[in-house]
Amino acid sequence: LNRDILTVARAIYPYVQQGWVQLVNPKSAVDMTNKRDSWLETQTTKVKRIVCIDDSLTICKTVESILKAQGYEAIGIANPLQALSLVFQLKPDLILCDIAMPELDGYEICAMLRHSTAFRLVPIIMLTGKDGFIDRVKARMVGATDYLTKPFGDSELLMLVEKFINSSGINVQNREPLLVDLLSYELQIGITESAIASTPP
Repeated sequence: LNRDILTVARAIYPYVQQGWVQLVNPKSAVDMTNKRDSWLETQTTKVKRIVCIDDSLTICKTVESILKAQGYEAIGIANPLQALSLVFQLKPDLILCDIAMPELDGYEICAMLRHSTAFRLVPIIMLTGKDGFIDRVKARMVGATDYLTKPFGDSELLMLVEKFINSSGINVQNREPLLVDLLSYELQIGITESAIASTPP
């Protein structure tokens, strides 16, 4: 600028007083940049943790094997009661949960987790042995992100995991039509039953 330091200091001093200009120590700026880059690298390279809750040890081991082969950290838990407490310690990025289990079923676990702020947005994929409309609707109504019908192949599991592992778990727009569908379904059932009851023998 071809000006001495004192002249420059006098020129910028009013702006410093107003907070429009901040003087940063070069070393501090470098440290802040390094910390930011380190944080970004950590977020990028962090291994995603997935918990599978299923009373079948075979399913747990199968899911663990498939996911670990793709670089995920996978943990299978066969006891639903233990699972409910362990997930708060493990803090998974995604949860796979069977529906039909003793003591606590998948609907109850999902509903309990959704009432916790820690799991309000964690993707929860329900595992079901039957592909029924009511089961799917009920799963969505308790907060499930999606569902997977057993038996499933490696590609089906991985496709769902990769779809939701980096996204939030609840999509309100997707849940509203399901509630309407359920009410419509129940209405149709009621009309059908009334028609049958009023039909003369």
